Formats: sequence, C-alpha cells, structure tokens
Amino acid sequence: MQKQLRTKIRSLETYLRRFRVSDPQQDKVQIEAIKGGLLEKSYSWILDHPNFRQWRTKQNRMLWIKGGPGTGKTMLLCGIINEIEPSTRLSDQNADTLLSYFFCQATDVRFNNGTAMLRNLIYLLIVQQPSLARRIRESRETHIIDRFLRSDDFEMGLSIELNNSASVFDAVGTYIDEKVSELKSLQDNEALQEQIRHTLRQKTDGTFLWVSLVIQQLQAVGSGDVEAVISAVPTDLQGIYAQMLEQIHKQHERKYCLLVLTTATLAYRPLHLLELAVVSGLPPINTERVEEFVKMCGSFLTLRDDHVYMIHVSAKNYLYQNYSSLQLAGVAQRHVDIARYSFSAIAMLEKNIYSIDFGFRPENLDTQPVHPDPLTAVRYSCIFWADHLYQNNNDKECKEALTDDGVVLPFLKAHFLRWLECLSLSRSLSAGVKSIRELQQVVSHQMNSHELTAFLGDAEKFILSYGSIIERAPLQTYGTALMFCPKTSVRDHWGALRQTLEGHSGYVNAVALSPDGKTITSASNDRTIRLWDATIGTFRQKLEGHGEWVRAIAFSPDGKMLASASNDHMVRLWDVTTGSFQKLEGHSAWVRAVVFSPDGSTIASASNDRTIRLWNAATGMFRQKLEGHSGWAYAVAFSPDSITLASASFDHTVRVWDTSRGVLQQTLKGHRGPTRAVGFSPDGKTLASASDDRTIRLWDIDTGVLQQTCEGHRDWVRGVAFSPDGQTLASASNDGTVQLWNTATGTPRQMLEGHSDYVNAVAFSPDGQMLVSASDDYTVRLWDTAIGSQQTPKGHNDNIHLVTFSLDGRMLASVSDDVRLWDTATNTLQQTLKGHTEAVGAIAFSPNRKTLASASVDRTVRLWDMTTGTLQQTLQVQSISAWVTAIAFSPNGKMLALSSTDHTVQLLDAVTGALQQTLETNQLLTKLAFSNDGRYLNTDYGILRFAETALYEKSHGKNASDYALFVEKEWVTLGGRNILWLPHEHRPACAATYGQTVVLGHRPGGLTFLQFNFTDLDCY
Repeated sequence: MQKQLRTKIRSLETYLRRFRVSDPQQDKVQIEAIKGGLLEKSYSWILDHPNFRQWRTKQNRMLWIKGGPGTGKTMLLCGIINEIEPSTRLSDQNADTLLSYFFCQATDVRFNNGTAMLRNLIYLLIVQQPSLARRIRESRETHIIDRFLRSDDFEMGLSIELNNSASVFDAVGTYIDEKVSELKSLQDNEALQEQIRHTLRQKTDGTFLWVSLVIQQLQAVGSGDVEAVISAVPTDLQGIYAQMLEQIHKQHERKYCLLVLTTATLAYRPLHLLELAVVSGLPPINTERVEEFVKMCGSFLTLRDDHVYMIHVSAKNYLYQNYSSLQLAGVAQRHVDIARYSFSAIAMLEKNIYSIDFGFRPENLDTQPVHPDPLTAVRYSCIFWADHLYQNNNDKECKEALTDDGVVLPFLKAHFLRWLECLSLSRSLSAGVKSIRELQQVVSHQMNSHELTAFLGDAEKFILSYGSIIERAPLQTYGTALMFCPKTSVRDHWGALRQTLEGHSGYVNAVALSPDGKTITSASNDRTIRLWDATIGTFRQKLEGHGEWVRAIAFSPDGKMLASASNDHMVRLWDVTTGSFQKLEGHSAWVRAVVFSPDGSTIASASNDRTIRLWNAATGMFRQKLEGHSGWAYAVAFSPDSITLASASFDHTVRVWDTSRGVLQQTLKGHRGPTRAVGFSPDGKTLASASDDRTIRLWDIDTGVLQQTCEGHRDWVRGVAFSPDGQTLASASNDGTVQLWNTATGTPRQMLEGHSDYVNAVAFSPDGQMLVSASDDYTVRLWDTAIGSQQTPKGHNDNIHLVTFSLDGRMLASVSDDVRLWDTATNTLQQTLKGHTEAVGAIAFSPNRKTLASASVDRTVRLWDMTTGTLQQTLQVQSISAWVTAIAFSPNGKMLALSSTDHTVQLLDAVTGALQQTLETNQLLTKLAFSNDGRYLNTDYGILRFAETALYEKSHGKNASDYALFVEKEWVTLGGRNILWLPHEHRPACAATYGQTVVLGHRPGGLTFLQFNFTDLDCY
C-alpha cells in the first residue's frame, strides 16, 4: 500500500512539473515586494464597485479590468486575491472554492504567452485539488470546453476601466499620502509633508507608477532638496523616464551604467547579476560592483534575488524607442556584442563543467544541486545568443557576424560540443536546435556563408541524431555523439536515420506528425499513445485510457486534437494539451483506423465490424455508417476536398465513397490479397493502396483506372504515405524496410533499412524533409528523406551471433553463416573460413595464436590455420548432440573442452578428436577457460574439476576491476559505471572485450569496433 501511495505521489509530482512554469503564489509575493508592498486603501475601492460585486455573485463569470501603464492593474489583482483567498483552498483545506491566478510578465519571454498562463492556472488548481489531475486526463467534455472557448460563442459581460477613473485617482491620492508619510527626510515636518502631498496630487498623471518613481527620487535627497525635486518632476511617465536617463548621463561611471542599461533593454528575460556582467561586456568584477552599476541606473532597474528586472514594461519600451539617446553603438551592433561576449564566456568553460559521470542525468541536479553553479554566469548566453543575431538579421552588423569570416563560425568550430553540454545541463537542448535552424534561415540567403551553412547543416543533424541521449546524459556529447557521428570512427557520412525513439513496451502500430511538424505521436500494443518532441526526440507525454491495443492515431488539422482507434471497439478524441478525452462509441469490433477530414469537421473510423463510421469532430456525435465491405475494414483516407473517402479491406478491394451523400462511388479491384492501407495524393487525383500481395497500386481517382504498380517489397505492405509535394510515396512493409517510390513512374527511389521487425506505418513531416516509421521492434524511427539509405558496416551476410578475441587481443573472430578473422589494429578482414555444413556454435583461439577451433551442430570441430585461412583438420565428434555454447583450448593446446545445451562438458583430444571425458554440470554454460595448470575449467557458474562431476560453488569474493569494460543492454560500462550509450542501431547481438577495445556484433551482419582510452576516462 505504501509503495502504491509513493508511486501515486511521484506521478502527481511529475504531472505538476509538466504544468508549472513558475509558482504563482511566490510570484505574487515577489511582485508586491518589488513594488514596495501592497497598500490596502489603494485597491479596496474596487471591492464596492458594482461590476465587481456583480461578478462575485457568479451571475457573470468574466470581469475585464483594463487600464494603461502604471494604473495599478497588477496591484489591484494582488488585492483582489488577498480578498478572495481566505475563503478558498489556498488558505483553507476544507473550503469548497478553488482559486487560480497567473501574473504575465511582458519583459520575460518565459511568462508573456498564453501557454504559460494556461499551464500555471491548471497547476494551481491541481495543487488545491490533486484529484483534478485524473479529471483533466480523463474528462470527456472536450467539445463543451472547445465550444466555450470559441470567440463567436463568447460574450464579454463586465469590465472596469481604470484610465481617468475617479476611483483610481482617489486611490492614487491615498497612495501618495501613505508614501509621503514614509519619507524619512520629512518625518518631523508635517507642513512640508502636506505641501508635498498637495503638489504631487496636482502633478500626477493618475498612475501609481508615476508616484512610485517620484517617491524614489525623494528618498534619495534630504529635506532641503525635496521642493526642488518636486518642482522639476515632469507630469507624465515619458517625461520621468527622460529625466532619469539624463541623470544617468551625469554619472561619473556612466559608461558602465549605459552598458548595463542597454543590455537589460535588449535581453529576452531578466538577467542574473553574473549573466549581466558577462553579456554587458563589463571588466572582471565581483557581483557587488555589478549591483552598484544597477543601482546607478536610477529607477529603470530593480534587483530581486540577484536578478535584474525592468521596473515596468513601459520603461523598457521607452529605452528601446529612445535607444539613440543612450549614446552607445547602434542596436544591431549591441546585439552582436552580446553574442560575442557570450562566445567568450562559453569558451572559458572546461569540458565536464560539473565533474559528473558519463551516465549522469540532469534531473539528478534537483536533489544534488551544484554550489556554486558555474553555469549561472553563462546560462543566458547559451540559450539566447543566436536570438540576438537572428532577430536583427537584416542589419549589416548581424549579417557580417554570420559570414564565414564572422564571429559565429569560429565559435561553433571550437566550442560546439561544450555549448551542447551546457544546454543539456540547463535542460534547454531544444533551444540549441531552434538556434541552429534560425541561423540556417539567415545564412541560406547569404553568398559569403558557405562554410557556416555547411557547419550548421552538420550541427543540426548532430543534434537531431543524438539530442535525445545528450539531453538524458550530457557527457554523451563527448561519448555516443562523437563515437557514432560521421567522420569519426564508425560511419563515413550521415545516414538517412535521424533518431530512434524508444519507450513503448509493445509493437508500435501507428505514427502521426502534428500539422506544425513539432510533435510526433505513436500508438502501441502497450495500450498507450506517446507524444514526442520532433526536434530532438524527447518524450513529452503519455496518453492512457484505452483498454486494448491502440491501432491508429490521427491529428486534427489544427493540431489541437488527437483521435485514436483501439481493439477496445472505441475511438477516443484527445485534447493534446491537457490529455483529456471523449469516447466515440458505436463499433462492435476492433477499430483499425481513424482519420480527420482536412477541413477538421469529420472523423472517419474503420472497423473489423466491416463498417466505416463518420463522426462530428466538434461534438463527437455519430453522423452516418458506410456499409459495403465483405471483410474487415483496415484503413480509411480522406481526399483533400474532405468529401471523398477511400477505404481498404480484407476483401481485397478499395472502396471510394461520397461522404456528403453517404453513397459508394466506385470499387477498385486488382489486389490479390487484403488491402491494408490507402492514401490520397496532395492534389486528390491519385489514390495509393497497399496490400498483402506485396505491391502498392496507384489509381486515377476519377476513372478508377490503375496507373502504376510498385513492386519490390518482400512481404506484406502495411502502410503508405504521400510526400507533401506528391512526387514521392513511402511504404512500410513486413520485410522490415521502408521504401520510397517515384509516383510518376512507380519505380523505387531508395530503401530505408534499420528496423528489426515489421514496419507498420509511415508519415511525412509537413515540409517533406522527414519521414517517421513505426515498427513491431517497439521503436519509432525518424529518417532524413534527402539522404540515401543508412549505411551499416558490413562484414557478414547474415546475423552475427558470436565474437571472440585472441589471447593477445590482436585478432578477432566473428561467427555468422561463416567464420571471419579480423585484424583489430586496422579493423580489416583477414580471412573468411568456410566449411561447416551447419551453424557454428563456438570458437576458440589456440594458446600459440596459430590455430582457431570452431565447433558446429554438424558434429565436427574444425581447426584452421589463422595465417592462411586453410583447414588443418576436421575432428568428427559424434558425441555432440546439441548446440555447442563454448569451446576452449588447454594451456598446452592438446585438449579441447566443449560445453553444450545438453548441460554437459566434453573433453576431446585436440589431435584425434577422441572423447576423453564427459562432465555432467546440470547448468547451461556459456563460458569456458582452462586454469593455468590445466587441471580445472573456469566457467560462468564456477570451477569444474576434471576428476569430479560436481559443480563447485561459485565464488562471490571477487570485485570487478575498475577497468573492466562490459556491454550491458544499451550501455558500455567501465567498472560498473555507464560510459557510452549505444544507439538502437548499434546495439549488439553479441559483444567481446579485450583491454581497451569493445567489438559489437550486429544482427544485420556488421561489426563495430570501439576503442577507449582509460587515461582520458579517468578525468571524469
């Protein structure tokens, strides 16, 4: 019970982290503090306002409070929250009312958008009532929510205008009274206090912000100068800002003040003092000195928790609009300077900045924070340097920075990997992809950026290929990513495979890409739907609810909804943001397919009940049923006009329907097996169908005439998809491949290999540059359609199931349908040994390194000359009746020991092959090695004596060497520590290690040689 409770708590915490952008309650406290505290008399007037009182009666659910800069909207909201909160669960757990709020922050890109607002509103609701997390995931009323949010159904009922409001002027007057009474210089002068109050009331523009700025000026002078300050104060915010800027220009260290001020103006979020020092280009100084410069900037800036904030968005707007008056380099040059200072700071960092292990995960920083954090000063630089160039790319200075002779290319060449490490540790790797793509858009139009363009292209492929593991284990930037990327030790060029997405625990039946190309979704036999970031392949969200296998998925045209089909006889309609769903019930058997019409109005589903059903996508209501197939309905597809629907069936036919009338238009016959998939070309003129007869057929949709037959797959074809330009068709097959076809000629363009099981579905990205495939190997794979098929190092023509090093590590033997010998220094093939008539189960090198022994199910042991590759001797061993699992030479080379699946070990004369002894072990042994004196056999279960048949108890006293390389699932470990993550396509069927070398044997028939340097690894 306690374990289940802990699991539920962890699940809730994860759910809350997904929604939370910041803590609204803490934000409120900080906002009140930065504005000098909340004065009750400044907001209490609204509590008696008739519109506010009407809103609180719940007769009108929406109240809009509007006003210009500085009119007190934020503090008014704080006051309203204070009034309401005591009667809600934020203060009283027994209360029935929930309260949720969020403070938008215009000067911070993280908190000035609708997504951040919605996520935090949901977060605060779940904090008060955790059970809502389940309600949000399982709500069926998505169509009601959708209808409520539609603008044409929405009426604004109540509003309160703050501009020129008498109530606001009165509240401002009260605020003036309170703040003047707090001035220390006037504590003993009531007359002067009254005079100042009167003057401020006369000059105020009716905003709290104006009063606050004037009070700050008065706090900085003595009583003798108060009247002079008041007399010189402008009567509006613009005038106040101009006066503040003029005072900065009079500062002795105005140069540094202006550097700080311009940086804060151009920054995309508030900066830590250390970040501010870096991107401002200040000389090496401590934070106390930076804080002094901030304070010299008058009232433009304020400091909170070592972070520098603009006093108000209106102040930032003023400074930007009057940037020329700051008397520094232009805006564009300042942006370039910020990028340049960022490069210098990142370049100063050491590799492995946190001194962590290769397998360390960034989420561990939540419980093991680093103090002091060396990334504090450069975090902003890592995430935003490219934005400062991209947003101003039309300016001369930024264009020059992005040429081959500019500042960007040298930085990326020298520090690209270090930058990725920092991004990963900051959990902002997606910002790196965004940066690369933004810069690509700019440099693609420049004549003198060819080298930078090429580098950015490689950089994008690097992050897309290895971003998912770099995000999970930052130091794999220098491990997996470098080891397996092109131009290093394994592949000579980028293959078509971009990423492999792992996580499902069952066959992956379907994939779909969101219309904006940013999200991939997959459906599986594990009864779940998973959403992935299409940029770097990271897992985002899991949708659970179906009671059986999920067969199909489809995004709505606007990307907000997701439809899924399942063996539980249901279609479910999901809200992608919240995970809530609505059930569409009506089918009486498995639902195999689901699709939205291009106009988003209709959902079509196909089922084993032989029917196609049409549903209203907005309400989920059933519209009509299409009947006619005599077998299971496998697939459906809408034409671009949203009227014509095609369906594929087990009855070998494709049927074309008019959904506006619910009638059958035509039946397409020709396939010699069940049709499993259909798809329309983008122009709606061609229909593709895929079948168990191993072909894809292209039909003229108007005439029903067969145009092309695409042949080449070696097994059933299960999925088809047209590229956005209609020139390419992708097909998925049980033969484990994805084929790309020329739609004009029906000829194959390229084959994408990599899946290790049936490929069930394919989908193109909106730009046509990426293809996604789903397979029974439990993975989703992303392919680059512009690149040829993936290259796998070849050696054998069949699966490799065994690799073994010679005793000195100079030679490697690999076993597939034949035996091959490799030079480990050059990784080159030396000999191919053929002769066995059945599978080879084990191999062993002789002590003198001249002979290789191979044992086979053909009941022979063959001895080979390693130098020439010739067969020296064949030992007929009739006693072998099972698969040989291991073989070993005795130290003098005269004896051979063989273990097999019948749980025996046989001792043979290495010259004659005569059986000397049979030992019963009662264990399946896979490792054999003679002791130095030849009296014992060391096995994976312990020590075996020749004179006895009992298996000695395995010793548990030994500890693994600190330098013991081992391949364990997806990791290569060193002394038990994860050091290298293996991409899915490089995970071995077998492996061997010797010293600092690891060799991986792959099922497709390839070998991968990995060389490690223990000295370098000791640095981590």
